[in-house]
Amino acid sequence: MNIQNHILVLIIMLNLCSCKDKKVDVKQKEITKNTNSNLLVDHLNVWVENPKKTKEKLTNIGFKSVPDSLSQIHMGQGTTGKYFNFLNGYLELIFILNQKEFELNNKKNSELDFKERASFKKSGASPFSIALKLKDYKLTKIPFKTIRYHQDWMDENKNIYSAKNSKTILNEPSLFVVYPEIESERFNTLLRTKKYSSRVRTLERILQASKWCRKNH
Repeated sequence: MNIQNHILVLIIMLNLCSCKDKKVDVKQKEITKNTNSNLLVDHLNVWVENPKKTKEKLTNIGFKSVPDSLSQIHMGQGTTGKYFNFLNGYLELIFILNQKEFELNNKKNSELDFKERASFKKSGASPFSIALKLKDYKLTKIPFKTIRYHQDWMDENKNIYSAKNSKTILNEPSLFVVYPEIESERFNTLLRTKKYSSRVRTLERILQASKWCRKNH
């Protein structure tokens, strides 16, 4: 499966996670009691080497991207992204914009996995990352060991917390927790957003894309 198909699978998973399902059986209730339910998916990252081509492939099959003029440059990190918004999250195609700045950041933050994820073709690392957020933002509620990360593009005195084992378990997607000020918006149902029609069309495109994926795989 190529990276484009991987992206489609992740997008479908993200939208399924955002759906509100009230049907819960007894076994599921028992499992929920014994697990931490404070974490939610905020957005998905995919490291790409050719952002223009990847974006073009996704827009060609019906996805609507955020204008590049609105894309944030990650100052001090040497990266930027191209974005695709969804109801309860977004997809970010992240890539190196300034190689020198990127390498300097890696030296300062050697415990993080930017270098390996960005060079996934050479390192064999997974190019995917899952950004998480906390329902009740308390660092003590993060259920895994973390590394604190701060950079110029972030708010003052605010940090992202990356899973410590994302550096060592490179064949799996990396995990990190964002702080509330940069979380994506979240709606309980489609009816609670004024963009109802456009969101429905997006979901329809996802279904069409998944059919296209199965047909061309």
